[in-house]
Amino acid sequence: GTKYAKTILSLATHGKNVFGNIGFMYANGHLFEVGDVGSEINNAYQTIKNDFRRKDNKALNQRMNEYIELGIVKQSASIGEIRDMFKDANMSVAMESRLNNQKLTLKNQALSAARETGKVFEDAYQAEDDFFKIVAFEIEKSRYAEALYGKPKSELTAEQAAEVDEYVAKIVKNTYPTYSRVPEAIKMIRRNPLIGNFISFQAESYRVAYNTIQLGIEEASSGNPEIRKIGAKRLVGAATGTDNTIDRR
Repeated sequence: GTKYAKTILSLATHGKNVFGNIGFMYANGHLFEVGDVGSEINNAYQTIKNDFRRKDNKALNQRMNEYIELGIVKQSASIGEIRDMFKDANMSVAMESRLNNQKLTLKNQALSAARETGKVFEDAYQAEDDFFKIVAFEIEKSRYAEALYGKPKSELTAEQAAEVDEYVAKIVKNTYPTYSRVPEAIKMIRRNPLIGNFISFQAESYRVAYNTIQLGIEEASSGNPEIRKIGAKRLVGAATGTDNTIDRR
């Protein structure tokens, strides 16, 4: 409960979450793509707003489902750890039992209202992470559509788009904190009360910092001149911005 209050319910931590993700964008050279950033930010905002408000825009819902299938959204390291902690403590089971099997007293009503409020903050925290990952994905897709096929991503064939999507999704998952990539050993360590809070995010920060630099080196040594340009931007961002992404808590 203390961890939950200090993170998910903390406006200051939400601010750190946003600025931390800007750091990941900088480290990957995404902020250097001046022509793409503005439009991709707007597109990502529309997608996230539609999902957050549970709207029924079919095109935006389909786009979000595609991001989910690629595994780049709904993967916040901090949210994932919080939810796993609640599972460990059987919090949801206890809550459901109390709410479903007893008459709703004033106390139970307060618990229910508190849970609904918490869910809004959880969704907001997740949306903050998802927003930046969507922007990152679309910028990388634009980069690699031009690098591999010499044309904008909107002109890719279905087969080409699927190939680029798969490759770019892997890049985003390797260069932005992703809970599904947290090793089981790290998830076990978090149960030790002597270990600091949110080790999953810390582990992810180091993993993606290493991956970003490694990927930049591979891209910079590519035989494709356009990929070398991507690598150069990534290495510049990583060299000057990685330290700011390691510890945002």
